[in-house]
Amino acid sequence: MFPYEDQYEVYCKDIKNLADKTLEYTFAIIGDFFNFNSDQYPGGRDLNSITNNDLHNYFVYLKEQRNFKTRTVNKYITVLKQYFTYLYTARFIDHFPLANARGLAFNEKAVYFVNWEKFIPKMIGNVEPETILLLTSIAVGFTPKEILSLRWTDISSQLDNTTVKSYIRNHLNFGKTDNPYLFEDNRFNDSYIHPLTSWTSILSKIKPDKDKLNMNLAPEKLRLSHIYSLVLRTDMTDEELMNKLHCSQKKIVYYRSSAMRLNIKPFTYSETSNNP
Repeated sequence: MFPYEDQYEVYCKDIKNLADKTLEYTFAIIGDFFNFNSDQYPGGRDLNSITNNDLHNYFVYLKEQRNFKTRTVNKYITVLKQYFTYLYTARFIDHFPLANARGLAFNEKAVYFVNWEKFIPKMIGNVEPETILLLTSIAVGFTPKEILSLRWTDISSQLDNTTVKSYIRNHLNFGKTDNPYLFEDNRFNDSYIHPLTSWTSILSKIKPDKDKLNMNLAPEKLRLSHIYSLVLRTDMTDEELMNKLHCSQKKIVYYRSSAMRLNIKPFTYSETSNNP
């Protein structure tokens, strides 16, 4: 027996349509992991206490103590990923302990740092103004496609932090209009204001901050990291997420599933070194 076995059996049969043999194999692997975990913690352990490290130790045990071939260990990883994904999406657990596992190694590529939004006020004065403008626009929910045409009134009403709001206002050009673009194209000498139509000049200006923050500042990557920050939260319902991200529940499930397969790390910030 293992936690939520009856519910998972219904899911495997009715939703995934697993054959009896596959189901037997799946349950044997899950049961084996929990037997291993019980041996490590004889006094018992709450399901929510299982960590990435616990799963990793089990995979190493299979390889080194039971002499399983890498291919076999990877099958075990796949089965346990599917099981813990079910537990997480069904809200039986409040975290996903296998987010970084890929085979016997941990995926160090394509790292997505989450929860960077709260550090924006601390970054002021230490990064380029364009970096603050970009991060803030993503943090309040705008997509990369929308950001190039954003104006002051589009974003000002959504800013609660007075420091950030004042900083952005002070770095916009109110000389020609009382509602300037966040990213203005200054190559024109006429009386009109023109938004930038590409990311080229912005990316060039924020490039030094990529190393300073040790975070990918490509707009699409930032948008995804913001989405993963939200869908991994346990204090928001699917309906709240759908309203926040302007997408369907199916998309929410997709984002949550994607987050579980990626190397997700919490963002940390200091003025000297970040995210070692």
